[in-house]
Amino acid sequence: MTRRRPPLGGRLAYSVLALLAVVALAVGSRHHAAPSNAARIANLEGLIKCPDCADLTIAQSSSAAAAGLRNTVVAMVDAGQSDAAIEQYVVGKYGPAEITAPRGGSGAVAVAVPAVAFGLGALALGVMFVRRRGQRGSADAVVDEADLALVTSALADRRGSP
Repeated sequence: MTRRRPPLGGRLAYSVLALLAVVALAVGSRHHAAPSNAARIANLEGLIKCPDCADLTIAQSSSAAAAGLRNTVVAMVDAGQSDAAIEQYVVGKYGPAEITAPRGGSGAVAVAVPAVAFGLGALALGVMFVRRRGQRGSADAVVDEADLALVTSALADRRGSP
């Protein structure tokens, strides 16, 4: 008795899965251009708190202190200073509570969590494919004589009818 080859659908599924993985990796590894000054200013104005207001950023506040700090941010960005240098200036002048986004280590977590999730998903898919292959192989090997006689009889009847 010959062993059946896996259906084309199985190979096609593996090919589609591999293609999706390559596309996802290509899209995820694409480097974006540096943000414009306007985008940097908008980002910083959303991060820096107003020194006179409770829980408002300088983008949300219309106080004189917020307007002055917005002008300072614009001038520092136009002068070519980095976002980190501008944040450091604000922290030095007003204290660490004036920056709304927590700093230090959050970038590593933002990269590590999706990487671990992707790895676990790939491992789960691998285990699933290995188990499926093992089940398919054992199902092909279990054929008893009664089943074989029944199939042979049905084929003979089919050939005999017009």
